[in-house]
Amino acid sequence: ALRIVKTVQFLYFLSDARGFERFILRDRGLCHFPEYPVSVSTGIFRDRGELQAYQSAARLEVELQVALERNDVSQACRIVCQSCAKLGFILGESAWLRAGGEAAELARPELPKETGLGDTFLQCFTASWVHVKIAHHGVGLLERAKRYEDATELCQILLGRPECKHKRGEWWNRFCIDLEHLGKVETSLEVAEAAVADEWVRVGPRLSLQRRILRLGRPPRRWKKPSFAARAAWTPRERKFTGRPTNCKRSVKSTFVGFDDEDVTVEELALQYYGKEENGSWRGSHAENGVWNTLFALLMWDILFLDRPDVFQNQFQTAPLDLDTDYFFCTREKEIEERLEEISGGGAIALIRKVWAREGERKTLCVGLSWERFSEEELFTIVRCVGGPGLAVIMGLLARDHKHWRSGMPDLVMWKEEPLPAARLVEVKGPRDTLADHQRAWLAELAFAGLDVEVCKILEP
Repeated sequence: ALRIVKTVQFLYFLSDARGFERFILRDRGLCHFPEYPVSVSTGIFRDRGELQAYQSAARLEVELQVALERNDVSQACRIVCQSCAKLGFILGESAWLRAGGEAAELARPELPKETGLGDTFLQCFTASWVHVKIAHHGVGLLERAKRYEDATELCQILLGRPECKHKRGEWWNRFCIDLEHLGKVETSLEVAEAAVADEWVRVGPRLSLQRRILRLGRPPRRWKKPSFAARAAWTPRERKFTGRPTNCKRSVKSTFVGFDDEDVTVEELALQYYGKEENGSWRGSHAENGVWNTLFALLMWDILFLDRPDVFQNQFQTAPLDLDTDYFFCTREKEIEERLEEISGGGAIALIRKVWAREGERKTLCVGLSWERFSEEELFTIVRCVGGPGLAVIMGLLARDHKHWRSGMPDLVMWKEEPLPAARLVEVKGPRDTLADHQRAWLAELAFAGLDVEVCKILEP
């Protein structure tokens, strides 16, 4: 009986992590979900076998996450080994932990590349999708054991699969890096050049590959510069100042004595620095992705919850199932473009005010939205200072490719209203930090769109 209840629960919520207690929380007014039409036109699982295969793979993924959190490499290798075998990559469990010895064997994969769901956003509910996600961790485990030849084989297998297209950029990058470890620099360059033609290589991974091509493709290997050379070589403006460190240990987050003589993080120290009169008297928030994800939810609320087939499978979702796929923009392009024009023209404050009045008191749950972290007036101020055109650029990136752009945003959003409204987006780096390509991609997009961005580097004496 319990197994039947759990199966029904899973089929309704499409997750083992959510349960029927959500009905109680909603009915008692403790939890409020958005209003939207539930429209199910496609059965996700064609038969009991598909359902059981998916649940089994999902449980295996949870076991892997636990093993990785505990740094239990042996257990992680055992789990990854099982999924890789289903993809046709055969390597004994013990071989994952050491360099040398037996090489991986390639076999006919057990998992088909075609499923009944086709190439849709519902494909993530297939066993093959989950096994590819698990096998993805195998690349890092092989690299950790310095088995670079096997890592390149696994990368090629993953790149040959139709699942998890959003990870293709990572696989191409690891493929190139491992080829360099093997001393195959020319091959690594050729692979990188092929990778940038892949439409699924985006944002940080794309920039990383472009920068690799510029580094490896110097004369005499390549005489002609690629068309993306200028943009890929762009570097953001830097501001540096020296702080008083209280922690100089490596692999530990740096802390400093603030301008108020209290212990602070690098981001808090940067906020104090920019707030000084001689540095512009900026006000600001250590927001990272939070403020933009909150604004995205408020500005795109009615578009997020439009009626589209199969994106809402039950009454307890905080986002449509296709949000992190290309289907989100493709099936709402007209509405999104109209909304971006409205935001660019200065209509953002009215949109926020409308949603806040309707949903704010109930604190309706929505992906990325934090009702407590930012006040309505604070959001209005940020919107005025960033300006309609700049805000439309950021919202457009999130709407067109939410999966790749939802993270990596600058640490600080700074603003001031006098003498004229102005905003500055700042990425803060401590003494031993470097700028990741995903962060560099965000800064480049914002800078080329006309927004004021810079990197603040805090140095030790």
